[in-house]
Amino acid sequence: MPRQCRNLLRMANTVTHGLDLELLRELAALPLPVTITEQARVMDIKALREAGLLLTLVYKVSKKIDSARVLALTPAGRQVLADAAFAAFTANDGSVKHWIPRDPRKV
Repeated sequence: MPRQCRNLLRMANTVTHGLDLELLRELAALPLPVTITEQARVMDIKALREAGLLLTLVYKVSKKIDSARVLALTPAGRQVLADAAFAAFTANDGSVKHWIPRDPRKV
């Protein structure tokens, strides 16, 4: 893996612990592009963009208010989500938990 990719993934892992990972999951579930105007979310989106996980445009609406237009998740962003999903199914010792897929006919 190239050094630049390793650095991006390392940055992504430090940024996406906690609420930023939840925001990344929420954005992945939404039809993109989407505009975010809530300032706390805009700051989180800026952090995810700096980590190379999102492709976004940030607009300055006024002196103190920004708006973010999320265009897409980058491949690194999708990889972070995939790694987080895999980590949810692994035990602390690294072994994979027993998981039985749900039968879609029994929904």
